[in-house]
Amino acid sequence: MSYTPELRERMHQDDTLARLRYLSDSPAEPPASANASDGPAPTEDHPDADPTPPAVPPTDGDEPARTDDRADQVDERSAPPTSTVGDISDQVPSKLREQMLQDSVFTRLSWADDVQPLEAAAPGDETEAADDRRPANSPDAAHITDLVAAHDKTWDSSAAGLPPGALPESTKSLSAAVIDAMDPDIRRILEYQGAAEYIAANKTDRPWLEPAAEASEPVQRIFTAIDQGNGHAHIRHGPMGDDQMYADRVARLEDPAQTDPSKRALSIDGLNENKQHYCAKESSRIHDVEAFVAVFAGAVKHPDVRQALALPWAEDREPRPVAIPIADLLGEDGHEACSGYRLAGSEARRVRKEWVKARAEGRDLTDTPEPEAERIPTFEGGMIIVRFAGNAAAKRYEIITLFPKPLAES
Repeated sequence: MSYTPELRERMHQDDTLARLRYLSDSPAEPPASANASDGPAPTEDHPDADPTPPAVPPTDGDEPARTDDRADQVDERSAPPTSTVGDISDQVPSKLREQMLQDSVFTRLSWADDVQPLEAAAPGDETEAADDRRPANSPDAAHITDLVAAHDKTWDSSAAGLPPGALPESTKSLSAAVIDAMDPDIRRILEYQGAAEYIAANKTDRPWLEPAAEASEPVQRIFTAIDQGNGHAHIRHGPMGDDQMYADRVARLEDPAQTDPSKRALSIDGLNENKQHYCAKESSRIHDVEAFVAVFAGAVKHPDVRQALALPWAEDREPRPVAIPIADLLGEDGHEACSGYRLAGSEARRVRKEWVKARAEGRDLTDTPEPEAERIPTFEGGMIIVRFAGNAAAKRYEIITLFPKPLAES
């Protein structure tokens, strides 16, 4: 079995790996095989009420079996963790993992104890499974997957004004110095496991995490990072639930962020229960979790967004919103990942206000006109609107929300 000289050298000499005991008591280095290779801002109405931090603060919290090989795009310089810091073997790219399972360098270290080699999927199986999980209207799956893989390689939570990525429980005993000195590729693999643990531990209390529970490792990693910030884009404009939830949001002011059904029916805000939830005349979302991650990570890289996030923090100032074409972030058919509703009727806001008030007061609604919402027919040619808010504790700005706007409203 052969590895590139660079990979072998990093596996056996990396100080971070040594301190983590990933390759402790390693046997003598076998010779490399001869064939080893070297290697101006928009001004439209804000669809949400005043942004506030989540009512339930995120907390770090078993990783589901991987459903695809997207993580194969992780740089293969990553070294294999062992059971001494928790079983992270499944987080290593599958092709590299299969090599390790057959290599005496690792089997003598008991790295692969009780772990069986991955079986190759039948041709087309993975694609069919992935397509079955996607909405009827969905952009090119392969293109979105490629976008996420590219974003995953360069993802930096701090660049988005977010806390560091979640790490697994098995690393809790490591010192800050060890974590800070960790090789980026190893850190990314650990964040895959940390994200899976976080989602599994919190998806009941934070149901907006559920769409990412069976997603790829890169999606879970970035989605978890987003959830640990103060923004609500993934809660009110993301893949949770079905479209009816968002029709009810605009027509009945029922907040997707409100996890108590009785309070949601009373239009009590889910992120600030001291106020009534508000939505403008439209409610839109990115209904595919992979596409949502691609949009968020792509927006963070946009020069106008980067400029806004880099502004010196001031308590009485917020950066102006930024508008980015949906096609720039998701490709020509990216609008297929967007859906939404708008209020119907010339007196729609007045009708909604009166109906919501009557319901909250417990009045008979028989003779009260009910607000109606109509589906937004298309988001082709539309924009992603990115809004910002200050994080007073961190003295910085972050993305408080982002959402798709159809062409006529952009």
